[in-house]
Amino acid sequence: LFRARSPGEAGRFGEYLDDWRAAVVKAWEKRARELKPVARGSDIIGAVGRAALEFEEAPGARKRLVILSDMRQVGRGLNFERAVGDVATLVERVKREQLVPALARVEVWALGVETRGIDESHWRRLKTFWTEFFKVSGADLKAFSPNRRIAER
Repeated sequence: LFRARSPGEAGRFGEYLDDWRAAVVKAWEKRARELKPVARGSDIIGAVGRAALEFEEAPGARKRLVILSDMRQVGRGLNFERAVGDVATLVERVKREQLVPALARVEVWALGVETRGIDESHWRRLKTFWTEFFKVSGADLKAFSPNRRIAER
């Protein structure tokens, strides 16, 4: 999990924001160099839950969660690498198991949601599951895309 909090003020000419952006990019590049693909699964639900705890510490801040992932949860008894079953049943299951974090007023971008290795219907069910998951959490899912960039609005 990589966390960064932007400055409350941009500065008269945006200098505070520019300095913050440069520092965040440098910190991310350092962190990214240390990352090694050694996990046996990808607990996206757990990572989102951890992010929710971080957001609790900043109650008044604007909250954005950017997830760079294929969104193929593998863990907690779910394996979206193989297939995504009935979405309504899966959503009820994660609700029943209390795996849905509170993400009210959090904007979410899921980027890099790879289509490689799965067919179109698998990808659509994956998107439907995560759309419902984030809706139940109270989040505002802004993007679920194979692209890795946030669209400018």
